[in-house]
Amino acid sequence: HTPNRPYTKHIYSSDLEWVPQGDQATFFSNIRPVHEDILIAKLRPGQAIELEAHARKGIGKDHAKYSPVATAAYRLMPHIEIVKPIYDDLAEELVHLYEPGVFTLVKTNVKDG
Repeated sequence: HTPNRPYTKHIYSSDLEWVPQGDQATFFSNIRPVHEDILIAKLRPGQAIELEAHARKGIGKDHAKYSPVATAAYRLMPHIEIVKPIYDDLAEELVHLYEPGVFTLVKTNVKDG
């Protein structure tokens, strides 16, 4: 955790919690992910995940969706639009508020408004 920067919380498959529905607890005992080190998301302050998942066991012989040969990935590509100029200490604070490289400082001698 870097001082003066929001904390990023990593959510892993080990953080998933099975909540039995109906009489499921009589048929199944403490269902857990096979691999508990899979990164699901990176959350910033104020962000949360609410997840409802349904599982069905199958094999690749029945349908390709059950074949474990695919890889999934994502990359967050936010669109940030600054609607008015930001100067001095506020600009410095903005640059250090997010991950490195999101914002850069541009030197200027003119202030607008």
